[in-house]
Amino acid sequence: TVRAADLADARFAVPEQERGTLEVARRGRFAPVIAARPGGLLAVLACVSVNGWVAVIPDALADCVSLPGVVYRPIAGKPIMSELALAHRRFEKAPAVRAFLRTVVPAP
Repeated sequence: TVRAADLADARFAVPEQERGTLEVARRGRFAPVIAARPGGLLAVLACVSVNGWVAVIPDALADCVSLPGVVYRPIAGKPIMSELALAHRRFEKAPAVRAFLRTVVPAP
């Protein structure tokens, strides 16, 4: 487990959703040094692998992506929440999409 304050001197590769990085900096009471904003999560992890930078990413990614030099560590404290938006066709008929919508969208 890494304490937010321990990352005060790190250089950050920041994903499109920067909220996690900013929250870690707030908790650690520092202004993050943003080395790059490469965009997508795989590009962010590539920056970490090649440059030795730090990135704050969803923990679900740790089980999916393995790159040389990249080590995943949980951040101490409460989980950092993410906000997601869902776009779909109003009259979608695909069974997989309908099942997904039943799971994530509350009934009216």
